Amino acid sequence: MDREELMELAMDLGYRLQESGAEIYRVEESINRLFSAYGVQGDVFAVNNCIILTISGDGEAPLTRMRRVPAHDTNLDMVEAYNAVSRKLCAETPDYAAAKELLRQPRRNTQAYSPLAVLLGAFLSAAAFCMYNQAGPLDGLWAGFCGTAAAWIYIHLGKRQVNAFFRVILASFSISILATALQAAGVLKNLEAVTLGGQLLLLPGLVFTNFIRDIINGDTNAGLSKMVEALLIAAALAGGAALALILAGRLFPGARPETVLTAHPLPLRCLFMGLTGVGVCLLYNVHGPGIIFCCLAAAAGCLANLGAEALGAGAYGSSLAAAVAISAYAEIMARIRKCPAISYLVVAMYPLVPGSGLYRALTYALQGESQLFLSTALRAIAVAGCLAAGMVAVSSLVRLHGTFANPRKGR
Repeated sequence: MDREELMELAMDLGYRLQESGAEIYRVEESINRLFSAYGVQGDVFAVNNCIILTISGDGEAPLTRMRRVPAHDTNLDMVEAYNAVSRKLCAETPDYAAAKELLRQPRRNTQAYSPLAVLLGAFLSAAAFCMYNQAGPLDGLWAGFCGTAAAWIYIHLGKRQVNAFFRVILASFSISILATALQAAGVLKNLEAVTLGGQLLLLPGLVFTNFIRDIINGDTNAGLSKMVEALLIAAALAGGAALALILAGRLFPGARPETVLTAHPLPLRCLFMGLTGVGVCLLYNVHGPGIIFCCLAAAAGCLANLGAEALGAGAYGSSLAAAVAISAYAEIMARIRKCPAISYLVVAMYPLVPGSGLYRALTYALQGESQLFLSTALRAIAVAGCLAAGMVAVSSLVRLHGTFANPRKGR
């Protein structure tokens, strides 16, 4: 394979990994290993929307290519499929034609859920997450309807190429006005839990935590890009909710929020978290046994979180304990099933990351509550930092063990 062909192959691999939602470090590592497998010296630089590759050496002029990666969703099955292709390319080093054929296979073979299945996942995750936050079954049912409506709006407007920022504003407005109307009608007992349940799949918590993790890992450019994305999503959520509250104040002037907490036992809350994971799996296109293993990761993280909290660890200590438990589980399952740890991390971390905290903070800012804004924002950042620190610590220990166990082979 000549340099031009290898460059095209490496760029195609990195592009397809990144558009499927793979982590920046995975994109860079996969390309570097491909270069090493074919005996070529190369460099790679990737950020959220761009990949730059350079091949040098052998007395020839350096060869550089750059490719823009447009806005994309996360498809965890595709990440697993392209990661498997990357491993096979490095192990077998096929010729150019065979390698390109391998890269075409994931798109042909990977299934996608129907829009109806995604809406069902939105209903399930919203209802389960609402009840996890100490709401009753009826509130969970209404949260499921709110989450389904928001998902339909977001998907439908996405097909019409509407900007993601405005899609989030409209979806957040719809959830908030619907929940407030239900509360005014007297059928809701926990307005906040219903609203957060409906907004679960819109919350920027995963992006926010990945920003902290990228910064800790030294990927400053990727981290800052994710930070801006998280702040924009949170601002859209808060803006949509604020508009809904203003309108609700005029439509339902006599309504007063009522919050009735429903105490659920620990096993039931873990079950709710696992069911929340089912909805996230449908959203991010996880199929087969992976759904069960990902939901078990979510339940294990919930158990560690609530268990540490019961022992007096506080919000930060319990978040760190959950991150360590989930990350350890993800690393173990990644080696057993020979697939990336990202699937377990995304599904299990999604309900725990402080997207709701960032949303509340910006809501306080829009209401002029500067002290509440600062305290809530700092708390969200600290919780995200604990989650990211737990993930990075476990990942670093696993990599260090792999380096000492087999110095010639990376993870």
